[in-house]
Amino acid sequence: RVNDWLQGHGLTGQSLALLHAGSSPRWPSKRWPVEHFRELAQVLAGRGIQVIWIGGSDDTGLNRALASTTGIAAGGEFSYPELAALARQAVFAVTNDSGPMHILAAAGLPVYACFGPTDWQRSHALGQENRVLTNPVACSPCHLKSCPPERQHTCLQGISPAKVIARLETDGKLNN
Repeated sequence: RVNDWLQGHGLTGQSLALLHAGSSPRWPSKRWPVEHFRELAQVLAGRGIQVIWIGGSDDTGLNRALASTTGIAAGGEFSYPELAALARQAVFAVTNDSGPMHILAAAGLPVYACFGPTDWQRSHALGQENRVLTNPVACSPCHLKSCPPERQHTCLQGISPAKVIARLETDGKLNN
């Protein structure tokens, strides 16, 4: 089914990046800013990497909005085993602290995960601790489900798309 989906979208043989901009509806504070994901996707597309926006059915609207700029929306398209199969076709993923992060990592995909309000040392995907993306600030991890306005979500805002791109370049994940 995954191979058929990829073929149907003209992605067979392409360099793929899986991006998960969503999170559990109970934890909206775990989301890296949407504008950061959008900027990252545009840079990746400019480098010849096809972006697939993944996640569950709760992420469908968000994925469609992001894909309207760059990439293909695939929220709710894949079961857990199919998501693992998709991971085996990709070069890397960039995610929030989420269930898909763990599934992709279990499939052996390099996963770059953004952490802020949760403790990455307790929640990172196994085997991926060297790919955790953080912005060390005094209030992180806070374990709050919503960020107090005076903090301006600096834990995740401070992980810039440029930092993520630089890390992907250092790790040899980008074509150019």
